Amino acid sequence: MATIFTCFSKLPKEIQLNIWKEAASETRNVGVWIHLVEFGDLHRGNGDDNPYLFTTNVCHPAILHTSRESRREGLRFYQLTLGSTCQVHGPKIPPFTVTFPARTYINWKADRICIMQPLFRDLLEGHLDLLDLSSNNCLTKIAFNTNHPQWTGSHLAVDRMIKSALDMFSLEEFTLFDREYTDQPMEERHRKSIDFDVIKPPLIIQKGLEETGTRLIQAMKKYKRTGLLGSKAADNAQADIRLPWKIRFCRYLVDGQLEE
Repeated sequence: MATIFTCFSKLPKEIQLNIWKEAASETRNVGVWIHLVEFGDLHRGNGDDNPYLFTTNVCHPAILHTSRESRREGLRFYQLTLGSTCQVHGPKIPPFTVTFPARTYINWKADRICIMQPLFRDLLEGHLDLLDLSSNNCLTKIAFNTNHPQWTGSHLAVDRMIKSALDMFSLEEFTLFDREYTDQPMEERHRKSIDFDVIKPPLIIQKGLEETGTRLIQAMKKYKRTGLLGSKAADNAQADIRLPWKIRFCRYLVDGQLEE
């Protein structure tokens, strides 16, 4: 039987605030999916891409609805975000704006943003917007799913995403994981916790993770090399670059278990 701590309100205020701070600073793996929204013949005013919305696997942090004091302290760390706004127009109607409100609270300095569909070219603009948002808010941890059946045709899209990720001056850690894409309904796919099991030699890395991970690291080094040594050195295999981030190869766990 779980023990209920009933003396929290009797603790000194300074200790209470430290406890709330620790609770708000716990790293969550926030899986982010992008869903295109169809409007028939209508499309976005700034291009041919359809409007999109973000969905995640996380609920509101408990600290934000435990008490008035915990919420006030939690809002110092968590930001309501991941909304999107698109301009839509059609041949016979005036332009109008579609807004999908922000519904996810993120602690940009503690949470890990897990990009679940980075290799889908149709979602590139949405992912670039997500990376810009992450960079502007000083995200420190990011994870890329390396599994996609059409990987060989997605190099350009991934290279653009890598370039955007490298521009995130606050980035400290890159996690690469292998999770098969599934087109399950949102209510089945989300609201499950995401965990990572770090793979260490001599464990065998899944084929997709090994091949795609190698490609991603090559792209990282290429862009880092270009910035440091100039464009002529970008493809020079001898001009190797030590990446400034911690890179982890991980197995993907759902609710603490390997997916079947």
